[in-house]
Amino acid sequence: MAFVAPKKQWIWIVPAAAAIVLAGAMAIVLMGGRETKSVVTVPSVAPVPKPSASAERGETPLFADPARVDPSDLYPRVKARALAWNADARLSSITATPVLGDKVDLTKDDAEIVYLFGVDPSARVHPFGHLAVTVRRSGMDEAPSSEPAKTGPAGVRAAPPINVVEPNCVFDAAAKAAHASGVPAATAMKLRYEADGTPRRGVWTARVPGHAELDRVIDGQTCAIVTRR
Repeated sequence: MAFVAPKKQWIWIVPAAAAIVLAGAMAIVLMGGRETKSVVTVPSVAPVPKPSASAERGETPLFADPARVDPSDLYPRVKARALAWNADARLSSITATPVLGDKVDLTKDDAEIVYLFGVDPSARVHPFGHLAVTVRRSGMDEAPSSEPAKTGPAGVRAAPPINVVEPNCVFDAAAKAAHASGVPAATAMKLRYEADGTPRRGVWTARVPGHAELDRVIDGQTCAIVTRR
């Protein structure tokens, strides 16, 4: 007599196992699809702009308007460069051209502001003698000055620039004093600060090319017009 029951049991088990395997595969596919969808829908983040080199160094522009530059405003930064050159650096002169109104217009051809520094005679002597810091529209440059080595007529050696006290009469005040004394405000002039006699008194000298009658000398401490005798 044949035993049939076991065969019927195996026929039922095989389709059931296949169904379980298929259901597991479908679950994996669905889960994979959800994961892929979640990755695709993640919003992109815009890259943060890299700060400029000047911003990283914390620098600020030399001037907001190159047509209206005040040399006295720039002086602290210029002096810092001079002291980095030599801790005993002292101001010798400031020369600015062209001056229109009470500011320097660096947009003009050959426009510049030149600060000259020397070393106090009682301090150690620097091998270069003097340092010139020049400001133009393009920026600030510095270089050792050869001014002490210049020679005058007949080969006579010129005296080196004399160090001078920093002006209490700032640049724009000196320019306004020159205009108040008769120099037209719309006239371009050259303004220079330097020592005048002893004991190293500083004066501003205003000059208009071709108009000697407009020359003015302004006291570097009081802004008063100095009368030559």
